[in-house]
Amino acid sequence: MQSIDKKFKKLIKAIEQELVEEIEKEKMRIARSQFELLDSESEQLLMEILKDENFPNELTRKFFDSNGNEISYREQEKLRALIHELVSNGLITLHWGDNLPLYGRIEQKGRSYFERKTQYLILANGGNMSFNYLDEESEKILKELLSNEKFVNVPCFTVPNSYPASAIENLIRLGYLDSKKGVEYLSGGSYVCGARLTQSAKSYDEMKSRVEKYNRGTINNYYGPTGNFQGANISNAQIQIGTKESTQNFSIEYIDEAMKEFSEMANKENLSKEQKEELAELVQDVLEKNKKPNLLRRAIKSLFEFTKEVGASVLTAYLCAKFGIV
Repeated sequence: MQSIDKKFKKLIKAIEQELVEEIEKEKMRIARSQFELLDSESEQLLMEILKDENFPNELTRKFFDSNGNEISYREQEKLRALIHELVSNGLITLHWGDNLPLYGRIEQKGRSYFERKTQYLILANGGNMSFNYLDEESEKILKELLSNEKFVNVPCFTVPNSYPASAIENLIRLGYLDSKKGVEYLSGGSYVCGARLTQSAKSYDEMKSRVEKYNRGTINNYYGPTGNFQGANISNAQIQIGTKESTQNFSIEYIDEAMKEFSEMANKENLSKEQKEELAELVQDVLEKNKKPNLLRRAIKSLFEFTKEVGASVLTAYLCAKFGIV
C-alpha cells in the first residue's frame, strides 16, 4: 500500500511540474505575440526617427552622401529594408514620392517601442527563463546562416544539406528556423529542407547576452546578490536585497548608473508632478546611502515600495531586475 502511495505522489509531482512548464511556455507565447523585437540596426534607425518629428526629410538625406550624390544601389537597398522593417511592424507610417520618403508619422507603437521592449525583456529574462539556448553545433550553424545575406534577406531558402539534419531539426523545434514541411529525408541518407530565419534567430545573440546578464546573480557588481527575479509576481514580491555583506558588493558606479537609468525611465512614466518629485527625492536618498550597506538596502526598499504604490510597473520591474528583489 505504501509503495502505491509513493508512486501516486510521484505521478502527481510529475503532472504538477508539467503543468508549470506549460504555463510558463504559454506566458512566453503570449508575450512574444504581443511584441516584435527589432534587430540592432532597425532599432538604431528608430532612435534617430524618434528624435525628429520631421523624420521623412532626415530619411531622404540618408539616400545621399555628404557631396549630394546618391549612395550606391546596395546601400539604398539596405536602407529601404530597414525602413520597411519599421513600417511593416507598425512603428511608423511613411509615404513615398519620386522613390524617396515624402511624409509620414511616428505611430504610438513606435513611440512606446523601447518602453515595451524593457517590459518584454524583463518578462522574457525573469526568474522562470524560457530562452532557448542552443548547443555548440546548432549555434555555430545558426551564426553561419545569419552571416550569409542570401539566407537573411530572402523569404525562404533551401538549407544546405551539408549541415547535420538533427541540428536543423533542433533549430526548427526551438523556433529559430520556420519550415512548413520540416526536414524531408531522401534516399541515400540525404535530406531537403526549405526554411526562413525567424526574428528570434536574428536577435539570438542580443537575447542571449541579456539573459546571461540578468541571470548573473552571483556577480553582485552587475546584477545583485540574489539573482532571483519573479517578474510574473511583482505586485506580491517580498523585499529581499541581500545581506549587509552582499549589499557591500554593489559598486558606487553600479548604483549611480542604475539610478541614472531609473530616472530616465521615470521621466517617461505617466505620473503626477508630486509623484515624480517624491521619486526624485527617493532616488537621491539611494545615492546618498551608497556607501552604507544597511541604509542603502532601506533606501532601495523605500523606492521599490513607492513604485508599487503608484502603479509604476515598469519601474518596479526594473528595480527587481537590477537589485535581485524577490
